[in-house]
Amino acid sequence: MKTIAEQTLASIVSSNHQTVPVLEKYNLDFCCKGKRTLAEACTEKGLAVDNIAEELEKQISTERGNKLPFASMTAEQLISYILIQHHFYVKQSMPTILSHLEKVAMKHGDRFPYMVEVLYLFKEISEEMTMHMHKEESILFPRIKEVEALSAIHQKEILRTDI
Repeated sequence: MKTIAEQTLASIVSSNHQTVPVLEKYNLDFCCKGKRTLAEACTEKGLAVDNIAEELEKQISTERGNKLPFASMTAEQLISYILIQHHFYVKQSMPTILSHLEKVAMKHGDRFPYMVEVLYLFKEISEEMTMHMHKEESILFPRIKEVEALSAIHQKEILRTDI
C-alpha cells in the first residue's frame, strides 16, 4: 500500500473528500495538476511533505473517529446534527464546488464539453438542495419536534395512569 505522500493528489481527494481543505490551504492543485503525487507537489512548492502528509492523515483519521450513537439520539438531537453537520456543510460547500466547476468548464469546456453540462446540472441540483433544506428547516423539522414533544407528554400521562 502506498503512503499518502506517494499517492496522487487526485486519488487522495477521490478517496477522502475531507482532505480538500488541507490541500487548498497549501494551494496544492488536485484538479489540473492532480496526477502529481503529494511528494512531487510539495517539492515543487517548497513545502515539507511530511508535515502536510501528517495533517492529511490527521484529517482522515478524525473523520473516521467521528462515529455517533444515532440510534439512541432523540429526534431533536438528530435534527441538530443534520443542521450542523449536513445543512451547514452543503451551504458552505456548494459555492466552492460551483466556483471549481465554473473554472473547469471555462478552462477545459472546449476539450471536455460535458463539463459545461456538469456545471449546468450542478447549478440545478444546488437550487433544488437549497429549496429542499429550506423546507426541512421551516416545515419538516419543526413538525417532528412538535410530534416528539407531544409524544413525551403522552408518555408522561400513560405513566401517571399506571401508578
